[in-house]
Amino acid sequence: MDELEIRPLNTVAEFHQAEQVQRQIWGFVDVEVLPLHLLLTAQKNSGLVLGAFINGEMVGVLFGFLGMTATGKLKHCSHIMGVIPEYQGRGIGYLLKIKQRDYVLAQGLKLITWTYDPLESRNAYVNIHKLGAICRTYLPNLYGEIRDDLNKGLPSDRFEVEWWLRSLRVEAKLSESSEEKAWSLERLEPVNTVDTASSSLLRPVSWTFEAVPQVLVEIPADFQQIRAQDNSLALAWRELSRELFARYFAAGYAVVEIFNSLKERRCFYLLEAGER
Repeated sequence: MDELEIRPLNTVAEFHQAEQVQRQIWGFVDVEVLPLHLLLTAQKNSGLVLGAFINGEMVGVLFGFLGMTATGKLKHCSHIMGVIPEYQGRGIGYLLKIKQRDYVLAQGLKLITWTYDPLESRNAYVNIHKLGAICRTYLPNLYGEIRDDLNKGLPSDRFEVEWWLRSLRVEAKLSESSEEKAWSLERLEPVNTVDTASSSLLRPVSWTFEAVPQVLVEIPADFQQIRAQDNSLALAWRELSRELFARYFAAGYAVVEIFNSLKERRCFYLLEAGER
């Protein structure tokens, strides 16, 4: 990789660049872009706006601000993080989150929360597997209709993840080598059934609630491919997963891991009962 620098934004010109990078990443129209004046003001008032620069060119952006939990404890709320398409898949997003963690720990805070689409397996892999976040909150149609290229045409359902920065789980995840640990999918059967035979696109069929210590849930390996080819099928995935995760979270389960079966191009969340 060329020279990479990740740092807080400092100048008006850099905040203007952050506006343009949002358009490149998400296809935002102007009304959806987080503007310079908002980002700059947050940066000056205990928020955080990070840029990822390669050879001086901004290729990624992260924005978060102070928030509060339901019990009145301060936390950091991470709102956007993305990398322009030509630089995705190089670990830049992961490094932005690590820099964010350092900043938030220096503020004396222990928790960062953010949201993401639970059917986006690539985001899930970074958030749950690499960073060690957990999820036990499902937010149906959180933002209403979103018009950007990745979301339009579907309800904006989201997982809200919790990144407990000093937990043993997170410390272990961040200290692991890049070598993946083997995990057998044979010891658990997913609670949802899928159809892989009738077409090249994975189709949801049904699901059942099983009150067992660990639960596997299958999601599409490439949800954007499904959305691009068959929006009604994408909606079926949205509706089934909404019902399933809401039921399990209400019963005290949390998402704690995600596994990819690369040979079969299939993807599975692992939920555990009583995760804290």
